[in-house]
Amino acid sequence: MYADNKPCTVCGSEVSLRAHTDPRPGTDPDGPVDDRVCSNPDCPTNSGEPDAPRA
Repeated sequence: MYADNKPCTVCGSEVSLRAHTDPRPGTDPDGPVDDRVCSNPDCPTNSGEPDAPRA
C-alpha cells in the first residue's frame, strides 16, 4: 500500500484513494492502482462527465 498526499490538481482540496472501478482504455496497465477522488463535491473532477478532469 502507498500514500498519495498530494492535493487535488484542479481545486487543491484533500484527495482520497479508491480502487479502480473500471480500466480506462489507453492507460498504462502498470500505472497507479488507485483512483484519486477529490473530497470537494463542487470540484469539476466530481462532475461525473466522461471528459471531466482527473484529481
